[in-house]
Amino acid sequence: MTLVQLLFDDEGMITRRQWWLGTIMLVVFQFLAEYLASRQLLSSGLYRPVMLFVSIAVLIPYYSVNAKRFRAIGSRPELALIGGILPLIAVLSDTFLGFKSFDLVLGLLILAVILWYVLDLGVIAHEAIVDVSRRQV
Repeated sequence: MTLVQLLFDDEGMITRRQWWLGTIMLVVFQFLAEYLASRQLLSSGLYRPVMLFVSIAVLIPYYSVNAKRFRAIGSRPELALIGGILPLIAVLSDTFLGFKSFDLVLGLLILAVILWYVLDLGVIAHEAIVDVSRRQV
């Protein structure tokens, strides 16, 4: 599986190792973008809009990686939407609403989803699912 397929194609299945690889790459990319944007754009006023765009854009490959892993463990790939919608709501709420108590609740929900994903998709060894579309007859 190529890197483009791993990050931008939500079809197929991936192993725990591929899930960890994709997830760690996305987290490192987010931290690197945050660091570079703070160093280069903070004084110009473009930091916040650029980071808003990057934070939302990273959710697309994050969904793809999680959807493939959910499919591989025999769960519905739509469960990956939870890990994308909650952070999207949190980013938009923090940027445009500014309700601190709502942001706290969203943060706790995101933390719970992260723990769920790490345990279910990255730690627990599920029974192997055979991909019948790739089986040779």
